[in-house]
Amino acid sequence: MRRIVGVVAPFVAGFVACAVAVRWSASSAPVPASGVAPSFLAASGGAASLADRIERARRSVVSLESLPRTVPGNAPREPGVVASGVIIDAGGFIATSHHALEGARRLRVRLWNGRVYEGAVVCGDYPSDLALIRIPAKGLEPCRFGDDRRLRVGDLVVAIGNPLGFHQSVSVGVVSALRREPLRVAGRVLGEMIQTDAAINQGSSGGGLFDSRGDLVGISAAIVTQPPGAGSVGLGFAIPVSRARPVLRAMMVRGWLPRPWLGIRYRSGPLPGFGLEPPGLFVEGVLPQGPAAAAGIVAGDRLLRIGDRRVRGEEDLFPFVERYRPGDEVEIEVERGGVRRVLRVRLGWSPRLGVQLGSC
Repeated sequence: MRRIVGVVAPFVAGFVACAVAVRWSASSAPVPASGVAPSFLAASGGAASLADRIERARRSVVSLESLPRTVPGNAPREPGVVASGVIIDAGGFIATSHHALEGARRLRVRLWNGRVYEGAVVCGDYPSDLALIRIPAKGLEPCRFGDDRRLRVGDLVVAIGNPLGFHQSVSVGVVSALRREPLRVAGRVLGEMIQTDAAINQGSSGGGLFDSRGDLVGISAAIVTQPPGAGSVGLGFAIPVSRARPVLRAMMVRGWLPRPWLGIRYRSGPLPGFGLEPPGLFVEGVLPQGPAAAAGIVAGDRLLRIGDRRVRGEEDLFPFVERYRPGDEVEIEVERGGVRRVLRVRLGWSPRLGVQLGSC
């Protein structure tokens, strides 16, 4: 009996101490600048649940399926799970991932309450991996935008989406890292990503990453898997909402997004047949009558600098797309035959990315 009492007494004392600590932290503990409290209990208002905080967020997340397409001579293709999306405007606009929608034009959009609408792809932006869909619906509950720039490593985040077809799935994790170095996602190079251990899987792309208040701070975009094609291993990445929101706003207002265009094909070097040894980014081809051709850039040139930014690899082109607009004049430094040259290029309008309403 003494041993039992000896075990129970510390347990009771410990429980009381924890209860006091929780009550104190919920009411008196300093809150970080992000406004996200430092513990799970404090962040959820003193209760071990985030249900009330994420109810609004959950209602803004949708599931997306491609509608069957009829091919002459063949039976209609069965609809398949495509991705997730987040309602960003009561007018029916939904943000999602561009890479998940490639090839799709008409979608079945399922809301949190089971209502289903046919959605149309309004516009897509390849560099940012974002796309915009619209549905003819009223009474929608759009997300509330947060500020990812105030996040700190360790803050609670909630991923909501349609992983593997499981509608309205919610997973909780923390911010594992901020402003991650550029990552290659479906052929694109995306930079400054939010890393989280909240479970993100195939089908989660385009879903929302929310803070503990239920505010949108990111768009789920990618995971690292081992082996390739497997499920989540706690390495998920989201596009920060501070980067996504201006792109989505431009899509909503204009129905398209202007992007700068050089008119070159490039690859990481050295290029075969050109005798170029140093690694880097090389011009593989120049499109006739494009901005680069007009400025004197030729195949085999090694790109050294665009504006005031050095170019070491493809990831260094990411700031170029974000920073400049069609019509801007920019200095580009190249190396040709061991000689450095500085050329001035007036950027053009991308024929692929500056797309009109209804295309990607």
